Amino acid sequence: MRLIIQFDSSTLTFPVNYHYLVQGWIYSMLPEDGYCQFLHNEGYQVGNQKFKLFVFSDLLGQYEIHGRSITFPQGCQLEIGSQFEEFIEYLYQFLLQNNRILLGTQQAVIKSIKLEDLLYFSGKREMVIKTISPVTAYRTMDKRVEYFSPESDEFYQACVNNLKKKFAACNLKISPDFSIKEVWSAKKRLIRFKQTFYVSYSCVFTIETDYPTFEMIWNTGLSAKSSAGFGMITVVRNQGQNRPRKIVDLDKN
Repeated sequence: MRLIIQFDSSTLTFPVNYHYLVQGWIYSMLPEDGYCQFLHNEGYQVGNQKFKLFVFSDLLGQYEIHGRSITFPQGCQLEIGSQFEEFIEYLYQFLLQNNRILLGTQQAVIKSIKLEDLLYFSGKREMVIKTISPVTAYRTMDKRVEYFSPESDEFYQACVNNLKKKFAACNLKISPDFSIKEVWSAKKRLIRFKQTFYVSYSCVFTIETDYPTFEMIWNTGLSAKSSAGFGMITVVRNQGQNRPRKIVDLDKN
């Protein structure tokens, strides 16, 4: 399930590397009676790895970059996805009760919020997807990090392994059914999150997948660091009619 937040058309300015700021704001909307602490400190564990099972997009809209700041002169949009409806419901209820929010040091007015879900489809489908937050895939060996380009076999295998672990974190005995047919328009991006720089890519993929696998990608992102704002995707074109369906469209004004 996804939550789509539209901020109003006033000018908004943030640091260029705003992902940590957005993540902190998301956590601040969760109840403090154990759920937020659980998600932040523990998460859903698989071995020694912790998964938060949510993802968020870049701030979407026309923008201008000046030095270390990014400005959205006509407002912007943020999408947040999660495997768990409870997570989205907490955010939705918070936003219903708070028309003005503080994102870092910037006060923003929420114009509208939408809830979207994915329609079920049977069998396998080929579809074209694009990233709305950059995707990163890597491995660490002997404290050395090796990043993979989207065209590489290593990138594909990293995505599949990540999906296997996400299913395991949800206690689902599902094997990912996922293949990458084509990659184009790949643009490398260096994103700073906390004190670490990550090599990532904005790109378009043609993939083939089944519903359970795609639902996990849709809700939690493709590959690693999803809860840090990496790997959120949207559908550009598909064989069927499995477009997201709008459940609620609430005008906040």
